[in-house]
Amino acid sequence: MWSQVTVMSLNRHYPFEGTKITVASFPLNLTFSPREKEIITSSDTYETVSRGREEDRARVGKLGLRSGSGRSGEGTVPILPSLHTGARVRIAACSSIDKVASCKRWFADCRKTWRPLNLPYTHIFAGNPLDRGDKERRDEELLRRMVRQENVRILPFHRLKPLVRRTSQAELAWIGQEFLDDLPPEADTPRFLGFDADRIPHFAIDVSAVDDPSSIEQLAPGAEFEDGRAAATDIPGDQSGILAQARSNLNWHAQHRFCSVCGTESQSKRGGLMRLCPNCNSQHFPRTDPVVIMLVYRGDKCVMGQTQARSNTTFYSCLAGFMDQGESIEEGVRREVKEEARIEVGKVTFHSSQPWPFPASLMIGCHAEAISEEIVADPGEMSDVRWFTRDEVKLALEDKLDGVSIPG
Repeated sequence: MWSQVTVMSLNRHYPFEGTKITVASFPLNLTFSPREKEIITSSDTYETVSRGREEDRARVGKLGLRSGSGRSGEGTVPILPSLHTGARVRIAACSSIDKVASCKRWFADCRKTWRPLNLPYTHIFAGNPLDRGDKERRDEELLRRMVRQENVRILPFHRLKPLVRRTSQAELAWIGQEFLDDLPPEADTPRFLGFDADRIPHFAIDVSAVDDPSSIEQLAPGAEFEDGRAAATDIPGDQSGILAQARSNLNWHAQHRFCSVCGTESQSKRGGLMRLCPNCNSQHFPRTDPVVIMLVYRGDKCVMGQTQARSNTTFYSCLAGFMDQGESIEEGVRREVKEEARIEVGKVTFHSSQPWPFPASLMIGCHAEAISEEIVADPGEMSDVRWFTRDEVKLALEDKLDGVSIPG
């Protein structure tokens, strides 16, 4: 798939022989098509090696363009949100009347012509490829039939530990439906996860009612029930997304068996996406707890903290906290930073999000620009909060900063 950007010359003619294209800020592998009508490339691939540092902005090569005059000019390719390492970009040349008009039309044309690749960085526990089958899960009889299909795939969990097979590549260990009849009466029912690309139904089931789960492990040779957090770093990324969905849902059902309105035991519906009280008809839905986690920065330094729970370790991380009701993401970021470090925050920018199934959080990652510097750590929650320079963070990521270790 191609993204197309229109590069305009900063003069009154078409881009000339030897026009330079500059790409800034992010590492990209850009492939220019030699078959473009307006362009003749001297090489198919141009690469940059910089990432975010102003002084490292890199020129990515010269394009040999059709031209009547042979003169040279320069242009800059703006960074587009969808571009990523390995992206392919098709460059189209066009003319302009003057420099001012060129700049205005340049960015307007870029907005019109580029197509998102939808390939951002995906965190662990995200990237679930399953179609969750909203229409199908509303048909209870269909769900009962699907869980008994010969090709159904079921992922068992024992005390919230998924079944994982470790051969040449660690992976979730799916099994068939034959074992369901051997489960004790108090065992949970399968929860519908969704369909894969071949429309094969996938379910998860809590088998914690089985005291000795070794008989279930034997159904997938080489598999064992493992801690989900540890397994997630070894299994393929898309499978970690499935693990997050399944673990969060099973845990919610285990903890919310009874109606919070009248106390009657509720019933699972829609393949596990809700519970219905047979007494008062109250509907209950799985909860997701939003958590803001933010890198507080100012200039060339950032804030990291250590919680009281980790006071006997060297572990430091970004500040984080649960959002309150009636609070925007930006307000949550500013409040949490002020509570934990008494730093005032101005601009807040969303970075990315990550499901966190322990038990059912959504981590909302942000950058937060500090407008004050003095730190007063909350002693009830934080054992230490401090500023770190860019160089110190780099050392910590390499486990070379004394007394400090950070995730990364």
